[in-house]
Amino acid sequence: MMFVGPDGDVVPSLTESEMREVDRVAIEETCPNLFQMMENAGRGLAVTALEMLDDLSPTGGSSRQHARSEDRATAASAGTGLS
Repeated sequence: MMFVGPDGDVVPSLTESEMREVDRVAIEETCPNLFQMMENAGRGLAVTALEMLDDLSPTGGSSRQHARSEDRATAASAGTGLS
């Protein structure tokens, strides 16, 4: 299955076994624990959802800006190195 992003880029989907391999490599290469991986995935999903909602808003931008500020603060305090 393929997905098309908002900018028109085609994004392939992964099977369950392919995603398990991605997780395995991520853990071996970058050493995050499962909690960090789930937190980062959840944060990414939340930011994307807010951006999509802002696109529908007549004023736009306020949720996205707040989410990105929170994302940077959370990453800095968690020591994940995300910015």
